[in-house]
Amino acid sequence: MRDFVYGVRAQKQSVSDYFQDENNSPDLDDGRTPYIPISYFNDGRDGNDLQYMNTQEIIIDAIREYERYIGIAMDAENRLLIRDISRTTIRGNGKRVK
Repeated sequence: MRDFVYGVRAQKQSVSDYFQDENNSPDLDDGRTPYIPISYFNDGRDGNDLQYMNTQEIIIDAIREYERYIGIAMDAENRLLIRDISRTTIRGNGKRVK
């Protein structure tokens, strides 16, 4: 089974030309590209936008995602979906062992 992974990465945010030309736009006058913090997971799902969350809300989000992961991992119907082939080894007789 794959390990649970919850991380945060910076995702480049596209800004329309109209908004860039606006005199009142924050932090765009110096030509910097805006980035937003997005959570990520090892299963490839899209993460959550964290830019307006405080520390406690991010911790709660991580716990909620972990509980979701455990729920899926404990369900016998998902056994084939969560098995990590990369952690199995092949014996000399060609059989896979965990």
